[in-house]
Amino acid sequence: DDSPAEARYQTLFDRAPMGILYADAESRYLDANASICQMLGYARDELIGMPAAEIVAPPVHRQRALVAA
Repeated sequence: DDSPAEARYQTLFDRAPMGILYADAESRYLDANASICQMLGYARDELIGMPAAEIVAPPVHRQRALVAA
C-alpha cells in the first residue's frame, strides 16, 4: 500500500498542468505525466525508456553536431 504522502505525490504528478518527466541516472525516462505527453505529442508508453537525448536533441540535430565536431 502507498503511504498518504506517496498518494499525494502521485496525484500532484498526474494532475500537474506543467509537463513532468522523471529520468534515471542514465537519462532514460521512467515516468511522464499527461501534460508532458500532450506537449510533446508522445504516448506515455512511448516516452518510458526513451533516452532524454531523443527529445532534447532530435536525430537531425545530433547528426549535425557529430559532423561539426
